[in-house]
Amino acid sequence: MLDLSASDLERNPVVALDGQWEFAWSRFVGQQESVGIGASSPESLITLPSAWSGLAANGLEAAATGFATYRLLVLPWPGEHRLALRVFKVNSAYRLYVNGRLLGGSGIAGTRPEEETPDFSVKLFEFPSDGRPIEIMLHVSNFSYSDGGITSPLLFGQASALQALQARKWGVALFFAGALLVMGVYHIALYCFRPQSSSPLHLGLYCLLWLGNQLFSSSSDWVSGLFWGASGSVVLEKIAFICLMLTVPIGYQFFRSLYPFEFPKNIRHYCSFMAVLFVVLTVFSPMLLLTELLPVYYISASIMICYCVYKLILACARQRDNARLLLAGFVILGLAGINDMLDETGYIQTGSQIQVGLFFFLLFQALALSRRFSLAFSTVETLSTQLEGKNIALEREVAERARLQHEVVSISDDERRRLSHNLHDGLCQQLTGARLRCSVLEHRIPSEDTIAREVRQLSSLIDDTVGHAYDLSRGLWPVEHRAGSGASSLEELALRFSESSGIPITFRQDLPCAQCKNEHMTQLYRIAQEGIANAIKHAAPSRVDVFLECLDLRGVRLTIRDDGCGIAPGNKPRGGLGLKIMAHRAGVVGGDLRIDDAGDGGTIVTCTVACTAAEKSESTQESAG
Repeated sequence: MLDLSASDLERNPVVALDGQWEFAWSRFVGQQESVGIGASSPESLITLPSAWSGLAANGLEAAATGFATYRLLVLPWPGEHRLALRVFKVNSAYRLYVNGRLLGGSGIAGTRPEEETPDFSVKLFEFPSDGRPIEIMLHVSNFSYSDGGITSPLLFGQASALQALQARKWGVALFFAGALLVMGVYHIALYCFRPQSSSPLHLGLYCLLWLGNQLFSSSSDWVSGLFWGASGSVVLEKIAFICLMLTVPIGYQFFRSLYPFEFPKNIRHYCSFMAVLFVVLTVFSPMLLLTELLPVYYISASIMICYCVYKLILACARQRDNARLLLAGFVILGLAGINDMLDETGYIQTGSQIQVGLFFFLLFQALALSRRFSLAFSTVETLSTQLEGKNIALEREVAERARLQHEVVSISDDERRRLSHNLHDGLCQQLTGARLRCSVLEHRIPSEDTIAREVRQLSSLIDDTVGHAYDLSRGLWPVEHRAGSGASSLEELALRFSESSGIPITFRQDLPCAQCKNEHMTQLYRIAQEGIANAIKHAAPSRVDVFLECLDLRGVRLTIRDDGCGIAPGNKPRGGLGLKIMAHRAGVVGGDLRIDDAGDGGTIVTCTVACTAAEKSESTQESAG
């Protein structure tokens, strides 16, 4: 008998019916026998919560399997109340009677294995109370588990308080299930984006396995019953066992992927073998045999927990990355797992603590992940700063190199101009003077004299030399300082190449400005000079066309087209010295040089440079604005 009549219902609305109950082994007590239980002597007593295995009752020793009756008389709180009884974890089927009235049960309790239908659930049975004694009687049968009876506390009290308690328990279970789901999916997604590291995949699978175990096991009050109902609970219980057994090899592989030198490969094979063996036994063995073999697996799992803790300590000693955080989280998880295994086998009565262990393990793993990301971001920021500095230095170097290239080109042009002027004003003038002296001698010596003939030949040779000297002078510096002379120089260039090669070379221009002030005209002249020379030398053309045009005041384009042999199909110009010089000159002034097949025969060379006059005009307008 439990007397609650003097207790405060408002302060203690829920009590655990722990203690001695009347117990009748191998007998379901009928309703007529329950009357007057308080006046009769109990046949036997049993202390709850506990399994009935080995208990002496009715002159018999209770075995692991069988059936029995539990009875308790409760003197409730005075007055009228709506009370309830929370029944949880009764192996493996029962019927509940309150004051001789059947309120329900879980599964079908029977006196033989074929009569029993096991079911595992948590239920609240509500009933009214007017302050009179309440008789609670349970018919319990167990032919499916290795430990029969009521192995978890029965809670008794206000219906609303018990409902709130159960709602909190399921809420906590759903919270942890959601956290496991998010962590599992998140880490698997990390692996999909970066498959080079397998540790996120193993941690994601580890979380999802624990999610399956929590949904379908008693540690979460079978929260899956909210979605799937109570039917098929034996199958769901086996799914929970399978998920639990697979966590060991997956968890070990997670640690091995992080610290391969501390976690050897052969231990992984042992974990996998044990997991596969017990998964097969779970699938094909009845629950009775499975629960008898579970302690063997629990011993193996406990050894692996201790081994992993030792290896993580070793990783900490070797200063492996995040080893201390993982060690702290896994120690809590391991202690919670060992506690649950001891509670499941009946050695202790502390209740399930695995959710707390999982919470701290995932918390420390999240801290390790955050630390890893923080270090990665810091490294990226440092590298970005260094890269930015290197880019600035590189830009300066490129600008300096471009300036030096322009300076080299300018020096080269100045040297060409100086040589051109020296040839024109020095050698050409001296040769002209020599030719004039020869002309004077030619008039003084009789024409029939041999010396006169020699003088005439010398005068003709000097005349040809003067022409070549003037041509060389013009070739070295064709573009005069005066504006608008670039086009005329190209026209003279075409004329000289035409006279020397005998190939018709035409020059056309389309320049809207009266005088083109483009500073890149010298480089265009050199490119045209090389392009025409290449066409005459390699293409064997019958004509060459040179065209200089302005592109809407945004650029100047030079086009050299011949009707020669062109470029062989599938072949690109290999780029001899001349082509490389042309490309270099175009690059110096920021131009675009292209060499293409004309399609109908011949080759087209185009070079486009910016209009420096237009750029200066826009810069001036922006400064004025």
